[in-house]
Amino acid sequence: MKYIVRQSICALDTDPKISTPLEWWEAEELASEWLMETVDHIVQHSPHSISEEEYENIVADEMQLIQIQEVSPTDEAV
Repeated sequence: MKYIVRQSICALDTDPKISTPLEWWEAEELASEWLMETVDHIVQHSPHSISEEEYENIVADEMQLIQIQEVSPTDEAV
C-alpha cells in the first residue's frame, strides 16, 4: 500500500503541497520533516522570542495542516 503526504498552508488552501506515493514509514518521515521545516521557519522569522507553550501551539496548529492519505491502487499507476 502506498501513501501520500499533503501539507496545506491554511485550512482553505486549494493547492496543497503533495508528495509522490510513498511507503508508510517514508510518509511518516516526510510528514515529520515538513512539519519541522515549517515550525523552524515560523520560529526563525518571528520578531519575538517564542515560549515553550507558544512553540507547542505552533506545532499543534501545523500538525492539523499535514495529512497522510492512502493512495488507491488505480491512483498509484498514474
